[in-house]
Amino acid sequence: MDDGFEVIAKIPYPIAIPPHYLTASEVATMQFLRQHLELPVPHVYTWSSEKSNPVGTEYIIMERANGVALGDIWWSLSGKQMLKIIDQLVLYEAKMFRTPLPRYGSLYFVDSLSPKDRAHPLTDDNASSWCIGPAANMTFWHDGREDPNVNHGPCNPRG
Repeated sequence: MDDGFEVIAKIPYPIAIPPHYLTASEVATMQFLRQHLELPVPHVYTWSSEKSNPVGTEYIIMERANGVALGDIWWSLSGKQMLKIIDQLVLYEAKMFRTPLPRYGSLYFVDSLSPKDRAHPLTDDNASSWCIGPAANMTFWHDGREDPNVNHGPCNPRG
């Protein structure tokens, strides 16, 4: 921007399948990690998981994280610095693993999915803004599995 403020604009890769689910789940997951787990995740300013917008594609406009890419400096760090970073990453990961999810699938805002896709809220009282919906992982949507009649989740983890 003219005042030096920077954002990141993200659009799905052209072969991303399905871009609606991918974008909606990414935004919901980032907000969940930021709000409920208090992890340092960029703030999302605006987004659309539909192509029917002025941009003409799904998009996310989010905060630009300050700093340098870890991959650019990793081998210049001391062993003690590396260990400190690894310890912090393990704490973040442990926080995520301590958060039980009721089904296998991807995380979404309840209002970003059709009623048939949002049957599994995160809480039993249905008061949550989040739900588990179809898996946004591309492997669930390739090789003939892109048919909307194929079960893309959510799935019961106990079979």
